Amino acid sequence: MIKKFIGLAIGLFFIALGLFFLWPLSFSGALNNDVELRIVITDISLVNGSPDHTISNYAIQPSSDSFESIWKVLNSFSFHRSIRTLFRDASINGNSSGYWLYLYSGEKMIISGGTGDIIVNGKVYRVGYWGNKSDMEMMDEIRGTLDG
Repeated sequence: MIKKFIGLAIGLFFIALGLFFLWPLSFSGALNNDVELRIVITDISLVNGSPDHTISNYAIQPSSDSFESIWKVLNSFSFHRSIRTLFRDASINGNSSGYWLYLYSGEKMIISGGTGDIIVNGKVYRVGYWGNKSDMEMMDEIRGTLDG
């Protein structure tokens, strides 16, 4: 009887742990949706073998069509915790997209480089469950609303 209870407790622990890490979180709580949204895109390229950065800044007002379009994109994606979320190191290794995307609203922020890891309000999370496809799609869709 005790072995069954211990086995059940261990099983429930692992289910709870899996839910904790894999449960999708909404971007709606990650940024303020009632204040100006500042977006910075830093393009990375090589010029004569040296890194070159081109920075584009956008200030999107809550009442604008662009603001609604960006929120629509954000609400079509989710993110989830990773092991790195539990630690204080809020850094992303590498860049897969060729640019960095920074979104700021009030004191809240999101940073992404297309690796699948994102920084949300000072902690590392994941967009998508396998690879970086979802993260790249989200970044490209947000950038597309600004360029188009």
